[in-house]
Amino acid sequence: MDTFYYKPEDIQPSVWLKNIKIIKDTDGMLADILDKSMALSYEPTIDEFELWRTKFFAYFHEAYRRVMRKEYYYALKCIDGLRLSMATAWYMEVGIQPNTFGD
Repeated sequence: MDTFYYKPEDIQPSVWLKNIKIIKDTDGMLADILDKSMALSYEPTIDEFELWRTKFFAYFHEAYRRVMRKEYYYALKCIDGLRLSMATAWYMEVGIQPNTFGD
């Protein structure tokens, strides 16, 4: 369970607030924010895609270089980066806001 504490004026509709479970909302403020959040969608920007693409190919290239040097453990670390990159791409493709790279 994640627990966050905010001042009411700091809570705004967000793609991160979709499908949250509200435990107690005496004045209906959170229900209203949840409704507005559910209407939001995520679409990656060109800059986000370019950053993802750059990281993907950097990991790919570095994995290749490390295998050629027989530095297998570092190559495996780069392959893990490729796996995280693919998961991020799948999230972006289906419209889910990905977390910070590597999370």
